[in-house]
Amino acid sequence: MKALFAVLCCAVLMLIVTPAKADVCSTAFPQVPSCGVTITITGTSGNLIATFGGSGMAYDGDEDQLVGIINNSPVAVGAIILSAPIISTMPPWSDNLFAFDGDGACTYFGSCSFGPTGYEGPNNTFVGTSPDLTTGKVLFTVALASGATTWFSIENTPTAVAAIGENKPLTAGSTTVFPFGPFACVTNENITCTETSVADDLQIAPRNSAAGDALTVTAVPVPAGPLSLDSWGPDYFGIEGPLLSEPPSGQLRFSAANYSNLACVPYSDFSSAGNPGCVELELDCPATDSDGCQFVYTATADFNIDKLSLPNGIGGAYFLGEHDGNPAGYNGQCPTTGFNVNIFESYTATAPDPIRGGGTGNSCFVTAFDPTAQPVPTGTTVSAFFGFEFPVSDTKVNPIFVPCPITAATPNPRSPFMNRHCRRQPAARSRNGSS
Repeated sequence: MKALFAVLCCAVLMLIVTPAKADVCSTAFPQVPSCGVTITITGTSGNLIATFGGSGMAYDGDEDQLVGIINNSPVAVGAIILSAPIISTMPPWSDNLFAFDGDGACTYFGSCSFGPTGYEGPNNTFVGTSPDLTTGKVLFTVALASGATTWFSIENTPTAVAAIGENKPLTAGSTTVFPFGPFACVTNENITCTETSVADDLQIAPRNSAAGDALTVTAVPVPAGPLSLDSWGPDYFGIEGPLLSEPPSGQLRFSAANYSNLACVPYSDFSSAGNPGCVELELDCPATDSDGCQFVYTATADFNIDKLSLPNGIGGAYFLGEHDGNPAGYNGQCPTTGFNVNIFESYTATAPDPIRGGGTGNSCFVTAFDPTAQPVPTGTTVSAFFGFEFPVSDTKVNPIFVPCPITAATPNPRSPFMNRHCRRQPAARSRNGSS
């Protein structure tokens, strides 16, 4: 009995004198006991898992939450897209997840400043929020390495992960594969969001990247319809058959302002009956890259077309892009409607279906097609060459803008940028985007 008593006394003493272990939020703000929300990332490349936890306590006593991110996966994480159900159904959407109203943690506690809204944490920022402010992307300006943690604040409690962007190093002359799939979230005691491991990926093959370059690729899901391929009319989704009733009308749809005749290609893994889903691929260049990711690369998107929407495949393939600073003021955010270049090079009707193009810098890409074009037969490749995009660091060729082709003309020393005086001439054709 004496021995037992001694053990119990020691245990009680240890409980009294041992302080609670601080987490990333209480370390930053001793005023709070812990993060209101913690998101722990585990899994592997292309099959990441995000598990929600935390105390649920709002740091302002109302709804604002401190969110801690713990990366326990072997993958460097460059971004995470979070969402929550809509609360405010009308503008200004004041109660929704990204409806920042001036009481971010840095502003509220008055002890830090990491960004313009006051909600940012160290090395992160917010981009690509949805119009209703229920969904948005947290971009880690310094990639979150395996074992690393960070925090930020947000206006309400996130309940789902829509995407996680992987950050990977690049090597000139080699291809880096960024796999991605849709996230499915289930709720038990905690919310767990799991990325489905599929064949969808974006392959980046740099031509001339500098040592130490890296890229974050985030697959942003967007609605596809209406595809206007059936008798339901322009306000409805496309072929989703067999349909027993009228499909939903008036939903958000993909739209490219400069290519209004095109629809985005719905990916099988992101689609369901009556709800075709496309993917916009956002490429972010970390601030630590010495050359600002201003290198030339070939981008190849591998995916399976949604057979419910497009049982015969697609024709009139496009690979649309919008690049950092082009147009002026654009900073590579997805989702977007402003696609202004077509970097399509080739499309092969296989499973998965690769579409190839190229570009530079922070960009948003989407695979698109002309719904009025005849589908490409299986096993057939269609191709085109639009030329390099500015800048091209190899001084032996002329930097040019799409759609000006690269020509065999001798560089003019008085006008080194031929695109200023571009004339339409036969392009030097090449399957891999070089001449």
